[in-house]
Amino acid sequence: MNNETYNRSEQESFGSNPYQQHQNDVPPIKPESNLVWGILCTCLCCIPFGIVSIVYANKVDSYWMVGLYAEAEKASRMARNWAIWGAIICVAVNVIILLLFLILTGLGAIPYFMESYN
Repeated sequence: MNNETYNRSEQESFGSNPYQQHQNDVPPIKPESNLVWGILCTCLCCIPFGIVSIVYANKVDSYWMVGLYAEAEKASRMARNWAIWGAIICVAVNVIILLLFLILTGLGAIPYFMESYN
C-alpha cells in the first residue's frame, strides 16, 4: 500500500461527519409537533405547562428542518408530556376544589359565609 492511498483514505475517514445525512438516505417520518395540545392546555388547563408545551412543539419543526431528527422526536415527546401533565394537574385541582366545596356545603359553612355578605 503506498502513502498516497493511505493518506487519502485517512483524510476521508477523519474529514467525514458521521452525523451528516447522505443524499440517498431517506429521512424518517416527521413527528407530530403536538402544538394543538399545547394551545388547548394553555387555554383550558394550566397556563405554565401549556406554554412549555408550546415552546417544545415549536422546536420540533426547527429541529426537523435542520436535520436533527432525534432532537425533533424528543421535542415532540416533551411537548406531549407537558400538555398531558398540565391536563392532569388541571383535573386534580378541579376535583380538589369540588371536594372542598361539597365538604364545606355539607358542613353548612358556605351558606353561613353567603349570609354574612348580604
